[in-house]
Amino acid sequence: MRAFAILSALAALSCAAAAPPVPSKASAYGDMTNGERLARGLPLKAPARRTKAARDSAASPVPSYTAKGHLLVRNAGDNSVIGYASHNVSVSTFITSDLDDALTVSVTLPVGATGGSQLNLAQVTSCGRIRPMRSLSSAWCRPPFSTTTDISTGSSNHLLIISTNDTPAGSFPQQPGNTPSEFFGTALSSESAVWTIDIVSGAAFPIWINSNGVAATTQLFSQNNAIFAGGDVDAFNKQSLFPLTPITLTWVPAV
Repeated sequence: MRAFAILSALAALSCAAAAPPVPSKASAYGDMTNGERLARGLPLKAPARRTKAARDSAASPVPSYTAKGHLLVRNAGDNSVIGYASHNVSVSTFITSDLDDALTVSVTLPVGATGGSQLNLAQVTSCGRIRPMRSLSSAWCRPPFSTTTDISTGSSNHLLIISTNDTPAGSFPQQPGNTPSEFFGTALSSESAVWTIDIVSGAAFPIWINSNGVAATTQLFSQNNAIFAGGDVDAFNKQSLFPLTPITLTWVPAV
């Protein structure tokens, strides 16, 4: 292949020496600007078409940064502090009063932004590393005793905050693999990119997407020190054997 390329080049040089080419009219006018072409009464050049590859290569990634924080748990009734979302979890996330036991999470945002919606939260491990896929406190999952993957007014269906593989932003319930599925031995649905976070105001709340693709009103509450969510706290409370407490979450920057 290399030899063929060299011979071809030599043949081209021989032809060039024997008979200099006469430039065509098209090549003579081809380098003119549209202004020069107008001055000579020539038609304008057709606009250059960019290929898809050229368009894709021109797009540059948006620079981003990572913020780390804890999730402070407050009583929604009187705004009193209950504790923090704990890093000690099984198939649900619990509340701890000890900051040393608090869950540390991270969120990735565009440079210049202080928040966003349909975000993933990733767990920051005790040694400072970020788990890339199974991100604790990044998702909500339907427990096996809920009747459907949907939450709504009048329904006692509820969600657990758990460790899950990622799902696309805005997607309806998926089965990407999560901790409760492994624990109960059955495939359960979850969503990861459900978080609205503002690291300045401290706003931190999830919005679950029902199976019809519509965002559901998502209320937070705790029971037996575990964190849950649902579409109707009162409906869940009526069928529950234990009292529950409506709660809110607040982003607190991690030191």
